Amino acid sequence: MERRLITSPTKVDLEIVKKWLIEEYKTFNEGFYCNWDVIEYAFNRGEFFTFYHEKEIIGFSVVSEVDKHLKIDIFEIEPRYRKQYLGRFFYTEIESYFKNKGFSAIQLFCSPRDSEKFWRKLDFIQFPEVIFSESDLTFYKPLIKTLSPNNKVSCDSVLELWNKEPYQIKEKDTPSWTWGVNEKGKLEYPILFPCSYDWNLRWRRNGEIIREDKVKYFGRKGEEIYFSGYLYIDTLEILQ
Repeated sequence: MERRLITSPTKVDLEIVKKWLIEEYKTFNEGFYCNWDVIEYAFNRGEFFTFYHEKEIIGFSVVSEVDKHLKIDIFEIEPRYRKQYLGRFFYTEIESYFKNKGFSAIQLFCSPRDSEKFWRKLDFIQFPEVIFSESDLTFYKPLIKTLSPNNKVSCDSVLELWNKEPYQIKEKDTPSWTWGVNEKGKLEYPILFPCSYDWNLRWRRNGEIIREDKVKYFGRKGEEIYFSGYLYIDTLEILQ
């Protein structure tokens, strides 16, 4: 049984997908045929992947590369082949391909809504509510080992993030997320976390504030820590 991801589909492959998308739309009045212009545009840009299974193209995905992460814009298995774990295999191939290319995370929008269960089973995490109003159906998955937030952390040195701008924070407000860091600012693993660039970020050590600012202004010496919707820090040493 041959199954594989095709990263450079042909025009013939594109027409095969178009054929079963039209059939799906006629039969069920749903699917992604209404996005055909987007799909064709992605094909021309090399952002259209297909899934080959037993001599047939039975799945496709439209993806886009943004900074350090990947966005899955469309992901579909032909209706006849659903509920056979083929979607899981297809996604795993995409994840492996982009992980090997050095990407840090995959982001997607759960459409239709009932696909949320599928993505959660693949360890996707729901985006926090952010100022720029990401939908509650936006999910992401780190492709690297990351340092998880822990609001019960007891370290002397911590990084604290609020889901508010600095002017909105009151004296008694506690941070929304906290990470324990080495006293000198070294991290066991990078911090990768979706956020707004206007949120307040603070590095505190032994009760003393080492640095505090909006995420977009937190970096020093030309070091960026915000990448298209994500906070990414692999060391705080440069900020001292």
